Amino acid sequence: MLRLSILATIGLLAAQGSAISIKRFDSPDAFYDHDPNTPADCTLWWNSDDGISCDTSLLIADVTIDKLTSLNPSIKSCDDWKEDYSYCIDSASGIPEPTTTPGPGTTPPTTTIPPTTTTVIPGNGIATPTPFQEGMTTSCNRFRKVGLNEQCTAIASEAGISLADFYSWNPAVGTQCSALWAENYVCIGIIGSTPTQPVDNGVATPLPTQAGMLNHCNKFYKVKANDQCGSVASSQGISLAELYQWNPAVGRSCSALWADTYICVGLLGCKVSTAVSGRTCGRIGLPVAATGSGEISKHTSGPFVASVENCSGNCLGTPGCTGFHFTAGSYCSLRYGPVSFTPNGNAGSSAYYEAACATCPPTVPVANSCPIKSPTPAGKQCGRIGVPVFKDGMGNFAADTENSKSVSSVGACAAVCLNTPACTSFYYTQSSRCAMFYGPPSFSPNGNAGSQPFYEADCFACPTTSTCAIESPLPANTHCGRVGVSVASSGSGTLINYPASTPYVISLGVCAAVCESLPECTGFFFVAGSKCNLQYGPVSFSPNGNAGSTPFWDQKCFATC
Repeated sequence: MLRLSILATIGLLAAQGSAISIKRFDSPDAFYDHDPNTPADCTLWWNSDDGISCDTSLLIADVTIDKLTSLNPSIKSCDDWKEDYSYCIDSASGIPEPTTTPGPGTTPPTTTIPPTTTTVIPGNGIATPTPFQEGMTTSCNRFRKVGLNEQCTAIASEAGISLADFYSWNPAVGTQCSALWAENYVCIGIIGSTPTQPVDNGVATPLPTQAGMLNHCNKFYKVKANDQCGSVASSQGISLAELYQWNPAVGRSCSALWADTYICVGLLGCKVSTAVSGRTCGRIGLPVAATGSGEISKHTSGPFVASVENCSGNCLGTPGCTGFHFTAGSYCSLRYGPVSFTPNGNAGSSAYYEAACATCPPTVPVANSCPIKSPTPAGKQCGRIGVPVFKDGMGNFAADTENSKSVSSVGACAAVCLNTPACTSFYYTQSSRCAMFYGPPSFSPNGNAGSQPFYEADCFACPTTSTCAIESPLPANTHCGRVGVSVASSGSGTLINYPASTPYVISLGVCAAVCESLPECTGFFFVAGSKCNLQYGPVSFSPNGNAGSTPFWDQKCFATC
């Protein structure tokens, strides 16, 4: 009954436009190319010609992922699902016995039985080792022989190149590393390219790792078959949001957690000194209530209470943090504003450190306060006195006043702005006001009453999460701007719908930044100026041009902000 009702719903959606050609999703015949290793007695095929996601297709067809992968050996998970392809979903002989049982998200290993390879030398004047797979770029000047059980991410990382470049130069490997053949050479550099040098953070990073893992990790976990993100995060004492943030390639729904691969489960801390001239560094005491000072957040368990270095790293990564109280194993309290501390050994006292007591390696991002760029960017307003002039597309967030983490310094106000989706500028008055604006900066310089120093976000040197850029190249098998509608599916739906009156409809990058800021968000529908509809759960989307259809963007279409 569930399958019939979903098919009926999708049929109605497709039938709303007379120009839409409706095909059967399942059929006794394969409409497209298919896995040559499917059973010869396949009796029912799923033809993926309507943009419906793998998860939704399995729900409609009432087929498990195990059955799908058993009947179609080339697909290891829903990440391998392709458009305009036919999949066997039933056979007269039933499900074949598997030869191996990979865990979810296991990457295809290399094999010693290569398919078609070539010994033809590209005519670029460079001696090319053989054999290599067909289609390898002819401008290659660096090569690497693939060993047994190696993975694409580890090879790319070792070579100092992006995974996208690796796939581009070695197209026969596939965009999911499904055909990386042992004892063959792959291209790891082309004429005119320069590999990036790995950042030396003093920590030996085990291999293989997935692409995009943070470069200031100091604790790693080797993923086992059948591991799930939630259980891994819980066992390592971190939040699920942190696991996703530190390992972006895993995906927001844990769709690409690869077995036998290392992930980051702890970050490199900062060095804390107890002897910094003119600073309170490790003195025992209690916080004192004072105007302009207060607590931002506190932790009583987890990685931030494990060491003073971890607590300091939390402070230096939190906009507006100026210091912290720390007790090993039980307390990490972040503070904002001027030092408000009284030394004593009474019950409840803890060691207090100003943020300046800590120094961090270059790989650790510092975001508690942002310095102004030097030299000041040309054409930008960076501290000029004046007032806002409102125009279309511009607006303001609620202003922070004296008892707020953002008013202790112009750098703190900037740090908050650069970590607020849509923020493009702000007015600042020392210790009393941080008023952030979105939209195009619009400013009139004057010295009248009420005028304040005005700063554009571009004046500051910190990285920003206020807007996100699209990945280049776009990830394979991902909906990035495709027009369609959501399809009702268990475990998926609308997280938040931001309408035209909100700042998050200003641009695609801003809507993406809001999605990135919420661990539950897996994608969104966007129309400039009117709609930013955040979605949760597995992508559940049907492409069509009917009334009400809007462009859909998977969260994976965007670089981590």
